Amino acid sequence: MNTQTEGADCQLTPEMQLATLLCIQSLFNEGFKATSIVGKLAEKVVNSAEREGWEKVMANLIQESSLNNSLIGTGLFTTSIERILAIIERPDRAIEVAIDLLKAIR
Repeated sequence: MNTQTEGADCQLTPEMQLATLLCIQSLFNEGFKATSIVGKLAEKVVNSAEREGWEKVMANLIQESSLNNSLIGTGLFTTSIERILAIIERPDRAIEVAIDLLKAIR
């Protein structure tokens, strides 16, 4: 995924992506509906490429995917952060995913 926002001077760094993810998870844990959170994010995003990513998340949620699974493959987060989501979603595969992540970092 290209973390440079197209047509804008800002760059969505991995730290910003992780902060966004933690914010979403925190709101979700506080009882906010995932669809409401994603809907608000989609409204606030100016860049069309990012807006389409949030629309993909919403479509996944409507199809009753979990929040973590809904965020994977949307192009909003780097591969490393998507792997963290995968670990959270599938703890039975945590060791395998962690090894792959370490290989990618090397």
